[in-house]
Amino acid sequence: MATVRSIINRAWRMTHGHAENQALEGYQETDALEALNGMIDGLQSEGVGGQQGSQQVTGTVDVTSPVRLLIASTGAFTINLPKNAQEGLYDGFRVTFVDISGNFATNNITIDPKGMRIAGSSANLVLNTNNANDTYFFRADLGDWVKESTLIITDNSPYPNAFDEALSAMLAIRVSAENSDDIPPLTMTLAQNGLRRLQERYLNTNLVFDGSLTRPPSRFPGGYRTVIN
Repeated sequence: MATVRSIINRAWRMTHGHAENQALEGYQETDALEALNGMIDGLQSEGVGGQQGSQQVTGTVDVTSPVRLLIASTGAFTINLPKNAQEGLYDGFRVTFVDISGNFATNNITIDPKGMRIAGSSANLVLNTNNANDTYFFRADLGDWVKESTLIITDNSPYPNAFDEALSAMLAIRVSAENSDDIPPLTMTLAQNGLRRLQERYLNTNLVFDGSLTRPPSRFPGGYRTVIN
């Protein structure tokens, strides 16, 4: 499984011609890590994963769609995640649990993964931290609801190995744009195809990749200047 560091190093090789064993400068790695986290955060708005609606809940509920649950708890209760999630229908679902009452420590909320894993464990997850606001992304290849969090350099990739090259290519475009560098056409093609495959794998919303658009810094790809002919 690729690490964040290997994705970053490959991105630099794709656009800056670094040798495979050439270490990045500290600032280069730090900047690229920040760019990767911004890119990953923006993938939901690019159609990667189900789009979340919001729902306020005060008691036991069965989750059947991507949702942001605004939990106003007056007592402990259970939230049931979808049954048979690994069959593929739920691949890419995001579910967010928000403590809008600020009392999870008193009124614990139990998350039942219904035979899957959550945060790497097959046991129920108990939310017991006040003001929690946590999102979980279902990966059918792992049978696991993976907690979304800011990546660090030693983390594994948040997506399957099949998307390692795509993530590096998309990151290469983003880093190139921020540094006003040229983008090799092969890197652009790999990024375009990779984003399309991510959309198709995780509840594609048929959004179109357009590298010519300049988007806010939190969005992929962030625009670019020149494609090398």
